[in-house]
Amino acid sequence: MLIPWITAFQRRNPELFVNLTLTLGPMHIIPPECDIRINHGLYPCSNAVIRKLGEMRRMMVASAGYLAKHGVPKTPEDLEFHELLGGNDLVNGAPLVLLKDNERVIVPIHSKLRLKDHTAARTAALFDAGISVHAFRYDTMELVRRKLLIHVLPDWEPEPSPVSLLLPIGRKPSSAVEALCDFIAEKWRSNPELVFDHGL
Repeated sequence: MLIPWITAFQRRNPELFVNLTLTLGPMHIIPPECDIRINHGLYPCSNAVIRKLGEMRRMMVASAGYLAKHGVPKTPEDLEFHELLGGNDLVNGAPLVLLKDNERVIVPIHSKLRLKDHTAARTAALFDAGISVHAFRYDTMELVRRKLLIHVLPDWEPEPSPVSLLLPIGRKPSSAVEALCDFIAEKWRSNPELVFDHGL
């Protein structure tokens, strides 16, 4: 999602050079050479000004082959009998939190295959390894439409993942940095699978 946005921004600003580093897991400080960090999750960052973008909605998906062999869950409680494939925030034993209107259900996870990345978990689901429980809707719905994956318990949605833009404290952002932040916020707002923070 991010790389096409940056590419589009560079087409508008052909004189701009971008050094992009992708990381997995929490970073609690912004490196000195970094102008913008896009933070996924609730990890604190001590030397940053935070601009909230919003939240990434999640969904649960599995392959037809896995569900044919292990059964289709009818309730959140049924998930305890399935192989659940999560992301980085579930790998250390945190439970799965599911939401439906005003209801909230907590499901423990006892996975044999522990993955630190939601994309890897979704890929494992494609190969019948279990139910990916933290798949992001923005890049998973197309796989569901193509019938490569099946939306599991569609009335229930895993807790969304908050996303923020972080800018270094004590350094005035350049006009290019401000313009890129505004451009990312504009792209975020226009994506129907993302929840925009209207306080931005």
